Parts: sequence; C-alpha cells; structure tokens
Amino acid sequence: MVENAKIVNLSNPVVLTFWHNSSTNNSKNTCVFWNMEQDGNGRWNTYGCVTTNEENKTICQCNHLTYFAVLMKISADAIDQAVLDSLTYITYIGCTITVLSCGATLIILYKSLGMKRSNSSHQGKYTVQVLTHLILAVLLLNGNFLLSGVLIYISNDIVCRIGAMCLHSSLLATLTWMGIVGFNLYKQVVKVFNTYETLYIRKLCIIGWDSVHIAETGPCESVSVSTL
Repeated sequence: MVENAKIVNLSNPVVLTFWHNSSTNNSKNTCVFWNMEQDGNGRWNTYGCVTTNEENKTICQCNHLTYFAVLMKISADAIDQAVLDSLTYITYIGCTITVLSCGATLIILYKSLGMKRSNSSHQGKYTVQVLTHLILAVLLLNGNFLLSGVLIYISNDIVCRIGAMCLHSSLLATLTWMGIVGFNLYKQVVKVFNTYETLYIRKLCIIGWDSVHIAETGPCESVSVSTL
C-alpha cells in the first residue's frame, strides 16, 4: 500500500483489464486517468497510458499509479461512400433545378409586373413585387448553398467566413420574406379595403433585407467561423 507518494515512470507498466459488453464498430474505447490540476479543477488525461481494444474487454497499460477509467466515444454510424455520393448528387441536382426555376419565375414575374403597371390595382402590383422578393431570396439561398460546396475546398478563413455569412443571410432573408408574404396575404383576404400605404414595398424591403444585417451584427462579432 502506497500513501502520499507519486508513482510515475514505471519501467514495467501497470496492466488493468476492464471487462464490458461487445463494442460496436462505431465506438472507440480509451484508457484515461483523472488528472487533478493546481487550480483545483480536474479532467481526463491519456498521458502514459496505452490502450488495447478487444471484443469484450479493454486493456490499459500505464506507467504511473492513479485512478483509471475507460471512456467510450460513440460516433454516428458511418454512411457508405456510395450512399453519400448519391445524396450529394441529388442535393446538387435539386438545388440546381431550384435555381433555374427561380430564375424563370423571376422573368415571368417581371413581365407580369410590367403588365400590371398599366392596368392593375395596388394590391395586385404589391403581390407580384412581394413574390418577386421571395423568389429572389430563395434563389440566393440555393445559390449560396451550391457555392458552399466549392468553398469547403478553399483553405482560407476569410473566404469561409464570407461564404457562411452569405448563406446565413440568404436563409434569414428567405424566412423573413415568407412571413411577409403571409402578412400581405392577410391584408388582401382579411383587410380587403383601405389597405393602401405609402412606400409599402419600400417598408417591406427594409424588413425583409435590412433586418438580416441587424440580426447578424451580434453573432458575427462573437462567433468564430472556422469551417463551412
């Protein structure tokens, strides 16, 4: 029995065997010991320990004496590479079709807006303009998502930050314009009369686009984006 003594750098390591149920393929067992630091805080440490994993047991060989344990880290089930490639292709194809569809829809809405300027009420013109902004936000969201697949191969923190901010901004803008479309529909269906407002679309644009930058001001200053 050893009391009040620090036993380290043993020539013959201490061998401890931990018996357990069969480990899964996506689990990793690691021999650790509880390292108490000078500030009174402790954490698990692997220094001086060698781990040997077997089916029903984990063998630890350590060159010092202390309290030992085995930590089991279970990761998510690995996705087969063929399935991952298929999902990636489907995602890219779907986003590309969405971008092309949004571009065609914007052209149609632009022509429709030109026709409504001559013979239309304010409600019909506002609806087309609101839908145009929503489609534009969706187009930017899918375009930035496609672009992020290219930016992950660029080892540049600034480029990664810009790409993440653009993707975040387009997502917030899309959600905001969805809410604006619902608000505009409410005005048309519930408040049928006396719905005309001066600078109506300009006010909605301030909410739909400028609010995105306001929402990002806080996180951008405090959160470090290292990966996209």
